[in-house]
Amino acid sequence: MALNKVMKGPFAKRGFSQTEILSRWPTIVGPMLAQHSCPERLTFEREKTAGANLLVRVEGAFGLELQHLAPQVIDRINTYFGYRAVARLSLLQGPIPQQSPRPRAAARDLTPAEEKSVVDSVAATRDPELARALAALGRAVVAASPAKPADFAINDAPKRAPESAGPP
Repeated sequence: MALNKVMKGPFAKRGFSQTEILSRWPTIVGPMLAQHSCPERLTFEREKTAGANLLVRVEGAFGLELQHLAPQVIDRINTYFGYRAVARLSLLQGPIPQQSPRPRAAARDLTPAEEKSVVDSVAATRDPELARALAALGRAVVAASPAKPADFAINDAPKRAPESAGPP
């Protein structure tokens, strides 16, 4: 992963030699826990690569819930990595940086050819309600995709004026 290579240096300063614990936190602990917590620092004992202490920032009263779930969270982390990477969780209460959802691009209008393609693809559907639903889905899928450049023939290119061999 290119992102892991780029971020390895800054994350290593905070003890994260494997950046997956940061980049895959929602996958490892689940969306509910990830929404209210984030890993801050991973501390190993000197000369050891297992049994680390993971400092987790947790917001507000959710700290009590995470403290109760600590054995399951540690188990999920260790299962993800395939070895006993984390032995303990330490909790730090504080605000969690929120990720803003990506803004959706505005849907574009379909070209007449695209509209005809959608209508033709559902024409054989006998149920009119299903045909309308499929056509609406098809329009949404086509509108979300980038527009293809208009096809043109080589003959449509502007013609150059003939070059003269010399002055008249």
